[in-house]
Amino acid sequence: MLSQLDQKRSFSGRRVLVTGGLGFIGSNLVIRLAELGAKVIVIDCRLPYAGANDYNVKPVRHQVEVIIGDIANRYLLKKWAADVDIIFNLASTLGFDSDSSVPFETQRALCQAHSEFFNGCRNSNNKPKIFYAASVAQPGRAYKRPVFKIPALPSASRRVGVDQTATEAYHRLCWGLASDGKLSVLRLGSVYGPRHQMQHPHLAVPNWFLRRLIDGDSILVPRSGQRFLDLLYVDDAVDALILAALSDATRSEAFNVSGTQIELRDLAELIVKLNGSGKIERAEQSKKSKQLDVARWLVSNHQVESELGWKAKTSLEKGFSTTLDYYRKNQAWYWLKSE
Repeated sequence: MLSQLDQKRSFSGRRVLVTGGLGFIGSNLVIRLAELGAKVIVIDCRLPYAGANDYNVKPVRHQVEVIIGDIANRYLLKKWAADVDIIFNLASTLGFDSDSSVPFETQRALCQAHSEFFNGCRNSNNKPKIFYAASVAQPGRAYKRPVFKIPALPSASRRVGVDQTATEAYHRLCWGLASDGKLSVLRLGSVYGPRHQMQHPHLAVPNWFLRRLIDGDSILVPRSGQRFLDLLYVDDAVDALILAALSDATRSEAFNVSGTQIELRDLAELIVKLNGSGKIERAEQSKKSKQLDVARWLVSNHQVESELGWKAKTSLEKGFSTTLDYYRKNQAWYWLKSE
């Protein structure tokens, strides 16, 4: 892995655009880029429920330019993508369980918005390198483990998985070919850590466990069966994005970026132990929850380790201790709904 000094030398003064930069992963990436000396532009439309929060970028707010707008606005992209060297495209709903509630909103936020996004980028003065954050779980269930290659067709039980896979395909077709391979896809595990939204449980189980724990409520786990999560601490996810941007090995590549596998009940027991107190209750899993469960994924990191030199550095104990501490100190900015 490149040293911090090498990363600073590589990013210092470079213009970098981060879509979805007020959200969870995006804001942590924005902070890192600003610390490395990059000139960061953020575009975020504050999609309802997706976790955009101005407080997320407070540590570097004076160093970055924040544009409130939709990536589906090609004219906005034409203006702000001009002369940027790198685009980190994090404007998506990686974990949103919207298969039945607002399916067309998810389709618009993923497929339609990104097709317009590429129209705007095509009209920029150059062809920036684009790095897109996808999900290792987007195809649905996996019945053979570990998974080295993500299958082309997603499970029919997850409509949002269909939209996510189609969006990745748009990146390959609309930019990978048009830019002579200046594209890379990083399929991330279930990312947890500071700056995640805490309004509802739809985007991630781990952080919602923390919310219930801090509120003094019981953590609910399935009464029967096993559910494994592939947990990736947000700083490790950011490391992977940074290394991908600085590597020549990423042209037209897709990398699996996995963390630590843990069973759901073991996770609940771990964070109760780290908190010093808490209750765990067993509950029946709904039929819909079982259909959308993608817990059978166990992804190989062989490619990202061998080609980018990336490895997850953060233990679950350290990651959840840091996250608990962050929300205890900043609870007021995450428990109340954003304006």
